[in-house]
Parts: sequence; structure tokens; C-alpha cells
Amino acid sequence: MHPLDDVTRGEKLIKDVYEAIRNSPIWEKSMLLITFDEHGGFYDHVKPPAAVPPGDVENADYIQFNFKFDQLGVRVPAIVVSPFTQKGLIDHTVYDHTSMLATTEKIFNIGNLTNRDQAANDYLHLFSLASPRTDAPTTLPDPANSGFKCEEDDESREELMSIRSELVMAKTTGRYRDNAVMQSKPTDAQFNFAHIALRKVLMVSEYPERKKWIADFKNVKTGLDAAIFMTEIKLKLKYSVDIKKMLREGEKAQKLQAIRNRHLNKKAQKPAN
Repeated sequence: MHPLDDVTRGEKLIKDVYEAIRNSPIWEKSMLLITFDEHGGFYDHVKPPAAVPPGDVENADYIQFNFKFDQLGVRVPAIVVSPFTQKGLIDHTVYDHTSMLATTEKIFNIGNLTNRDQAANDYLHLFSLASPRTDAPTTLPDPANSGFKCEEDDESREELMSIRSELVMAKTTGRYRDNAVMQSKPTDAQFNFAHIALRKVLMVSEYPERKKWIADFKNVKTGLDAAIFMTEIKLKLKYSVDIKKMLREGEKAQKLQAIRNRHLNKKAQKPAN
């Protein structure tokens, strides 16, 4: 649902996650929280209230424009889904994003991380039913088809293989599609997306490729490394093309061929009777 993408994709994600939980054995002991990290620039007539500062380490990077993290921001939507919540309940309690931490900490009886989550309201009072509801829908309506398409939607197997080859070559030439490539550290977003992608690819990979995926993730040192890593994961997840397995089998074939060649050379050098 983030700008530059399509809101209906976010709706489809919510549908997929909800239906997976609703139709699983864990439904009767689950809680799904749907919320957002920012308000999207929309006007809100409600003034943000004061907040308890986290009280953790402060430095110049965190403290800018004299902001002391003692005030919440603009409101964002939040939906709590559970078989133990009342149907159609609207809750007017003031929460913040650390309410997720506060709820988890109380469920598992663990300490708070900062003063902020220690003071935050939790969601536990929303689970007021004595037994799980059975009337929650097992499926949600399909999102509208907006007709919007992202550039990556129709990437074919051949296109992804070509992109990977160009990216690998760019590590040597310093240029990708006529553009100079900066060998800088990956951004936080690139690193985090690569971490998420790693977890997904490990779910469909086997040993010894799993070990190689983990090693390659640890070796992501530049944005270019991250781009190669993500392209290879797209190939694996979308087309079942496992670059790691292909490279391993290629190396194995080369070693076998080298052994055969040495054997043939020795045989050819053996003097005739």
C-alpha cells in the first residue's frame, strides 16, 4: 500500500495472510495485527498527544531539531483480528507502535525494552471472549483489479537471467546499462529486504544450497551485491531456477572433466608394448 505501488496489492496481502491464519490449526489461539508505519501524508484533525520518551541511548543522529521523542505522531489505522475479540468492536484506546511490544511482553512475561513500551497500552483487554468465535469468515472478498502493473511484474526467466549477468559483470566493469555503479554499502532497506528474501528462499531450498544462500547473504557488502542476491532469489522463487545449485553442479562437472582429462593424458603417455 506504499506510494509507487498499488493499494490493491496491500489488500491482497492482507487477504492472503488472514486466510492462511483463519484456515490453519493456530486460528483459535491467534492474533493478527494490521497497522501501518506512517500516515501517508493525509491530514488529521486530532493533535498528536504527548508520549513517554524511550529513555534509551541518545546521539546527534537521533536528536534533531530539538525533538525529544516526547510526542506521538499522526494517527494510523490499526485492526486487531482474533477469534477472542467481539464482532464489530471499535476501540478508542490510545496506542502507539510499541503497544505491539507491550502486548508481547505481557503475554510472555518478559521485561520492557524502553520506557516507551513500558508505558504503552496493550491489546489484551480486547480479547474479552471466553471461547473462540466460529463466525469469522474463512475467505475475504477479492481486492479490486486496478489494472496497475509494476515494472517487475512481467519479468521473464530469460530477462532475470540477463539482468543477473549484467549485474555480475558490473562488479568488474563498474557500469550497469551505461550507468556508473557506486560500490557503496547497501541501504538499510536493501539489507532488510534481502534478509526477508533469505528467509523465504530458505523455506524452499535444501542442503547444500541452503548453506550457500546463507553464506551469500552474509557476503552482501554493497548495493550491487544486494541486487544480485535479490535477482537470484527471484529466479528461485518465481521460476525454480536455483543459481546456487547450477553453480555447484557446474563446478562438480568441471572437476570430473579435469579428472577424466588427467586420466586420458596418463593413458596417452603410457608407452606401447
